[in-house]
Amino acid sequence: MDIYSFMISRDIAEHCRNIGHEFTPLEMAYIVYKSKRAMMEKHKAYKEIIDSAPDMSYSTYAKEHTSLHQVLKDYMEIENKAEIDGTPVSIPLYDNPFWGIQITPPHIFEKGDILTGIGDKPFVLDQLTVKENVSKHNGCEVNKIYGGGYFAKEDGRVIYEHFNNYHHLSYYEGALTGCNRILTAISDHMAGKISYATLLRAYEVIQLDKRMEDICYTDTSAIPDKYIEWVMLD
Repeated sequence: MDIYSFMISRDIAEHCRNIGHEFTPLEMAYIVYKSKRAMMEKHKAYKEIIDSAPDMSYSTYAKEHTSLHQVLKDYMEIENKAEIDGTPVSIPLYDNPFWGIQITPPHIFEKGDILTGIGDKPFVLDQLTVKENVSKHNGCEVNKIYGGGYFAKEDGRVIYEHFNNYHHLSYYEGALTGCNRILTAISDHMAGKISYATLLRAYEVIQLDKRMEDICYTDTSAIPDKYIEWVMLD
């Protein structure tokens, strides 16, 4: 089975494929579970895991499971029944066989990279650190992921947000327009390409552009004189 093709992040998938990274049976099952594939494709992958990968026990936040193979069989049965009944799959959080499971695949993301995958919005990566087996829940060893980055809001503000998973992140390949243009300046500053003063000026200019969009162009009283001077001189 090409498990890499089930990964949400095309860039992490490509990196794992290139280095020949091998996942455990539980990690493979989780990757399939979180993928965007159709149910039948997921079931085909689950069956291949059952047929070709060794069975294993594992723990979630709420339960201890003695057989991954049996968990996958039971989960497929629940989904098949829901499809026959025409109802959505409903599993209480405590009974979810993947509750609390995290995977930490190797990646090549670095501070200053412009990524996407959190609400499909671009952001500048500030940190991404993994500390393994830092806590336990019902015997389930949990890796702690410390992630954070800078996001541009529609009103021009720049905010910092934390995240605790990264298997869905990819490099942002779209055009940075509007207030998102500040992300390029933030990335360049992190890389040492521009000074902090230049970053602040870029922020002010982009803020000005935003204000110009929000007001009548003839109402110059709403624009500080220093910004009008910049526009005329630049």
